Amino acid sequence: MQLTWLAIAVVATVGYHLVLKLTPAAANPFLSLAVTYAIVTALFAALYAAMPGTTTLRGALPQLNWTAVALAAHAPLCNAAMRERCGTPSSQ
Repeated sequence: MQLTWLAIAVVATVGYHLVLKLTPAAANPFLSLAVTYAIVTALFAALYAAMPGTTTLRGALPQLNWTAVALAAHAPLCNAAMRERCGTPSSQ
């Protein structure tokens, strides 16, 4: 089972880098991130709703703490750093 998760991580990382390389350099990085996060948010909201035995969204939100906000602030910084590292400047 551990190898399965390792394989998923490797495939996801390779896919991420390939898609990052195919993103046009002229594309606005903020718009690209906004579209990316909007799609991922919708996907995970649907997955949360489909999970059996989960509490309602209203009941689950108070269980979160400051780490959710910190991750939300940190994720775009990581993405911008990866764009710079992969040769797709985020300043364009």
